[in-house]
Amino acid sequence: MGDFREQWNKVDTDFLKEFITLHNQVCVGKKTQEEFNSFVIENKDKFDNPDYLQIFSERIDLFNKDYYKEKFNVCKIFYDFMVNNPDWKKLDFGLRTFIRLGTFQDEFKDFLAEMN
Repeated sequence: MGDFREQWNKVDTDFLKEFITLHNQVCVGKKTQEEFNSFVIENKDKFDNPDYLQIFSERIDLFNKDYYKEKFNVCKIFYDFMVNNPDWKKLDFGLRTFIRLGTFQDEFKDFLAEMN
């Protein structure tokens, strides 16, 4: 049996760099959160590797139901990936990333349940 990482497509390094750059530009005010959201939605099919979750984890506004509502489509893209690919938890992300992503997954699950 091969490495469990083989289940995902390889990271597109150019796309990852573009995603990181966009995140950084939002952080310093050169781009808006809306531009970030649009980028994610327009490229949703490219988010096929858990490494992209690391950038998303830095954008999440945890415990904020308004954030989940306003950024629903972006949250749903990453949430669905996480649920459908539970092996992301086996990766060697840092503690902060695991805490943020795990909290997001639990909170967004509850948010979805409240919507129904």
